[in-house]
Amino acid sequence: MANRVAIVTAMNMETQPFLEQMRIDATGKSGFTTLYEGVIGGRGVVVARCGIGKIAAAMAAQLLCDRYRPSALIVAGASGGIDNTVSLGDVVIANPVVSRDVGTFTRTGFVPGGLLVYDAEGTSYSIRGVTPDGGLLRAAREAAKGFEGRVVEGVIASGDSFIMSSKERQRLRQDYRALAVEMEGAAAALVALANRVPFIMIRGTSDLADDDVDFDPTAVTLYKDQEALFNEELIERGVNQDSTEGAGLELQSPGGELQGSFAIAGRQAAELVLRMLPMLG
Repeated sequence: MANRVAIVTAMNMETQPFLEQMRIDATGKSGFTTLYEGVIGGRGVVVARCGIGKIAAAMAAQLLCDRYRPSALIVAGASGGIDNTVSLGDVVIANPVVSRDVGTFTRTGFVPGGLLVYDAEGTSYSIRGVTPDGGLLRAAREAAKGFEGRVVEGVIASGDSFIMSSKERQRLRQDYRALAVEMEGAAAALVALANRVPFIMIRGTSDLADDDVDFDPTAVTLYKDQEALFNEELIERGVNQDSTEGAGLELQSPGGELQGSFAIAGRQAAELVLRMLPMLG
């Protein structure tokens, strides 16, 4: 289907609001990415659930660009608000998206860097971030009119660490002047830029990335042996603690209140994206 819009989400709870509105014509899986092809309101779409983090997002984004050559690539889901003007429930339009873990560690501390892009000769150039496509941004702003909830626009900073520290929250706000943080956008944005695919990211605010976030990071345990994870039996039925005894513990998802907040924020972001779709050419 020509003129298909690609939507990238990380977690099931961020994917579900799109699937609820979608006529699903086909599903598939490539690597860590699960794909849902179909139609939302007459618009051809492919929704990708990629998993958490920039590497997973980059794999999904390149897969989408190679397989579908989409007319737009949209990242949607939850984020942590780090600016004092951002409240729980706000929706943030990334303008631009930057990478918060690119830079140089010196004897005096961390010096933030930019995203690297390359020309045909392999020469690298550093850019501060990736700005949204003008047409997609106009659609997002139009969709925000009459939206049930507050929509703001500004810098979103991507990185592979989950932020639940008031001290780090302040540093990121100072270094990047960011409104929010998340874990996939910069990678997907850079892939879209390299493939000349229009890009935008829309995020709901699930938490404030401060000391009050209720999440136990010790519940996330590394596997000792990837073979224990990637054998055929586990791939078929999903990973569980009993079947990986001696290899490590199950990778736990955030639970309780935080997981509920992720779901609400993901749904808010999805609602704005769904309002955008009929406006796209």
